[in-house]
Amino acid sequence: MPKQQKPRIYAMYKGEVNLMDGTLEELSARTGKSMAYLRWMTRPSAKKRQRRNGTFLIRLRGVE
Repeated sequence: MPKQQKPRIYAMYKGEVNLMDGTLEELSARTGKSMAYLRWMTRPSAKKRQRRNGTFLIRLRGVE
C-alpha cells in the first residue's frame, strides 16, 4: 500500500513580511492566483525576478 503524502505547506512573503501560509490550493483560493502561477513562484527564477519587495513562496519543511 503506498504511503500517503502529507500536504506541502508554503509561506507567502512580500519582502520580509509573511502574508499567509497554506497549501497551494488554499493560497490559490485566498489570493485568486492560478495554481500554475503559484507553482512558478516557488522556483528560483521567480525569486530572482522578484528580489526587491516582490511576492514569493517558500516551502515550509517539518510542518505537520
